[in-house]
Amino acid sequence: MDWALLATYFTHESVKDEKWIDGFISDPAHTFTKVPIPENTDPNDWHNRKSRGSSSSEWMTYWRQTGTAWKEDYDGYITIFPQLPMLLGLRKKFSSKNKPIIAWCFNLGETLSGPKTQFAKLGLSEVDKFIVHTRREIQIYSDWFSIPEDRFEFFPMQRGKIEVTETENTEEPFLLSMGSALRDYKTLLEAVKILNINTKIVAAPRALEGLTIPDNVEVISGITLDDCRVLSQQARMNVIPMVDRELPAGIVTIIEAMRIGRPIIVTKCLGSEDYIIDNETGLFVEPYSVDSMVEAISSLWDDADKRDEMSKAAAIYSEQHISDRAASAKLKTIIDQYL
Repeated sequence: MDWALLATYFTHESVKDEKWIDGFISDPAHTFTKVPIPENTDPNDWHNRKSRGSSSSEWMTYWRQTGTAWKEDYDGYITIFPQLPMLLGLRKKFSSKNKPIIAWCFNLGETLSGPKTQFAKLGLSEVDKFIVHTRREIQIYSDWFSIPEDRFEFFPMQRGKIEVTETENTEEPFLLSMGSALRDYKTLLEAVKILNINTKIVAAPRALEGLTIPDNVEVISGITLDDCRVLSQQARMNVIPMVDRELPAGIVTIIEAMRIGRPIIVTKCLGSEDYIIDNETGLFVEPYSVDSMVEAISSLWDDADKRDEMSKAAAIYSEQHISDRAASAKLKTIIDQYL
């Protein structure tokens, strides 16, 4: 089968060299063609987006991208991120062409209601398979869009191998926390103030708006992904404090830390519970609990053996379950169903 691959960040310049998990599938029964966004438009770089939603001009870009793909004689379509399967589904709904649509990395960053939900239902009803990255999303999206649960499958969000170039900063040890979406920095700030531990927080200013920053905390913003990875490797531990909401967040930060092989402390909530094995690949803390956060940080900060053990377990787990090779094996089992 000849599959079209659509991602919001595929450009005409990048598609020849763009690496994705299809590169690990060597079965001649399947071929893949990356379909870029229209020329002279900016890619939707999901690492650097300034807002969680797509603008009207971005939606028009995706509409044109799906139109280019739909006009070609592909046997099926694989999309990355949720805007594209919605629009492909609309084209399928009003077309005589009945080709399978697989929505990989289907993750909504906001709650939908009213006209947005009805619009999404119209297109998503035509999608054949959804790959979500937390188990609880299956029921959430099934209920929202009135789509049978058997069209959804859970598979961990993948991340390719990350080159480790730094070691822990032992001369000036610090705790690192990164991310802006649905973060509970209030609890973390209270905990590190009590512990008086050197802390770096990498987040947009809005994520800490209205909070008092203790003297032992440095807030950083506007740095590159590579800079974030350097800090993550140098940190004694990575702490990801989350609010407990209906939609997941923080997964990218979790899996990046695991791929680098760093000790992780994370709030137990939707988005973390499918990735962390408590006291093995990371430590869970209870939502909004300063006492739980203090206890977890204290238990790791002065225990180098426990941190090392946890780091190694996280690296092994991530290679087995979160790597591109693991994800490609999952994708192949899905596309084989349509041969």
